Amino acid sequence: MITSRLLPNFSRLVGLRSVASQGMAANKRVKLFTNPISPPGRSVELTAKAINLDIEVISIDLLGNDTLKAEYLSKNPQHTIPMIDDDGKFIWDSQAINVYLTTVYANSEDLYPSDPFARAKVNAGLHFNSGVLFSRLKLLISPVIRGLKTELDPVNVDYFNTGLQLLEDTLQANYYTGDRMTLADLSCVSSVSSFDAILPISRERFPKTFDWLRRMEQLPYYREANGEGARKLSKIVESILK
Repeated sequence: MITSRLLPNFSRLVGLRSVASQGMAANKRVKLFTNPISPPGRSVELTAKAINLDIEVISIDLLGNDTLKAEYLSKNPQHTIPMIDDDGKFIWDSQAINVYLTTVYANSEDLYPSDPFARAKVNAGLHFNSGVLFSRLKLLISPVIRGLKTELDPVNVDYFNTGLQLLEDTLQANYYTGDRMTLADLSCVSSVSSFDAILPISRERFPKTFDWLRRMEQLPYYREANGEGARKLSKIVESILK
């Protein structure tokens, strides 16, 4: 999750001002409040695309502290993104959102199987992303984005790489839980691609992770839902680094 407090109030970072997604109707049932630089938000966009759910994406202005305004806080007291509004039901935390969307709107169980063992493996992947990959990514880039540092901490780079090694060891097939893509992949790729856009992942050091990421990039909706946002995040970080 990302809050408005992640970013300082400097207007030179373009592309973060609040603009409702182009071409989206104003009356879609499910509304997603997010920003393209948010890896968790991008995982929700990936999930919506994967289940062919046409959602209304509302870009939150992190510079303008949209999530700290009274109207937003009344819906999400944790003032985080992403958040969805499904006909007056407000859900935040990307893992909870993705599980909800697939449970309610998916036409198959491919992404989130009902079998208890298979579902447990997917859930483990969701927790792995939130507890390891995204938390370490945030630890690495948040001080830079907030203007507290002008270089990436080598210790935190290594810390993220230890998380990548865990992913490498987990990838025993084409995807996180086996030969079929699940929510675990859509969740993890949002964090891994963000790191890769800033510090390209070595194929020699992480061959299975490298190939998995390239495989995920072949999704027809990947660029729109995740790739462009990852690049935007990397440009912001690179604009601050010395």
